[in-house]
Parts: sequence; C-alpha cells; structure tokens
Amino acid sequence: MSWADDWTIEDADEVLALSNEHGFADWGAIGTIMRGWCLSTRGEGAEGVPLMLQGMATWRARGSKLTLPSLLTALADAYGMAGQPQEGLDRLAEAAISIETTQERRTEPDTHRVRGTLLLAMGKRDAAEDSYYRALTVARQQSARFFELRAGLSLARL
Repeated sequence: MSWADDWTIEDADEVLALSNEHGFADWGAIGTIMRGWCLSTRGEGAEGVPLMLQGMATWRARGSKLTLPSLLTALADAYGMAGQPQEGLDRLAEAAISIETTQERRTEPDTHRVRGTLLLAMGKRDAAEDSYYRALTVARQQSARFFELRAGLSLARL
C-alpha cells in the first residue's frame, strides 16, 4: 500500500461526505464507486466490488447515463482484480452497448484494454492480444495518448 492509495480513498471519502452533507446523490454514487474501486486495487475486492455495485445501482436508479461506459469498465476491472474475469467481461459487454447507444467513446480504448486483461486471466492469450491491439488502435484514432500508453504497456507485458 502506498500513500497514493490512501490519498485516493481519502478523496472518495471526501466526495461521499460532501455529497451526503449537501444531498448530491449523483456524486454520492460516484464516490461510492470510486471508493470501491480503490479498495479493489488494494486487493480488497470482497469489500470493493459490492460498494461499486451499490454505487452503480444508485447511478442507474437516478437515470444517469453519463460516464456509464467508464463506470462499467472500472467495475469490470475490479471484478478482474477480485478473480472474477467472466463477471468483468459481462460488464464490458454492457459498456460496449452503452458506447454504441450514447456514442460516449472517451474511455473506449480502456474498455478494450481491460477486456484484454480479463481474457488473459482466463488463459485466452490470443484474444487478449487482439484486445490490446484494438485498444491501441482506438487510442491512436482518438489521439488519446494516456490510453495509448496504457494499452502499449499491457501489450508489452503480454
């Protein structure tokens, strides 16, 4: 655990406190999702994934569609960290539908990258490689250097 992990959880807690204090349900959902993801990155998926699901339920109940592909990709990533890659792939299938429906493509490259990571965890090396290359291609088309770097690192690790 590093100080960055604590800082991120502190941020999530601050977002949650402010949203509760001021009645910002949407931000409360985001804070809950963010806190759950942070816990998952620390190996606490048993606590993190249910928090993320709780936040997602609130997000959806409010009818929010904004950033849904990003949130589903983060949830898929958390499922992967918790050793449940098939659950993660199911969330990415939802993210893909949301991307096509809303045309919100900002984090599309990361959706492909996470898919590759989940497929690799299932022993599907060739499919993982294809997903990493797809992530790289989409990132380049979008001139999204951050996502291009992430996809390139995942491909290099493969």
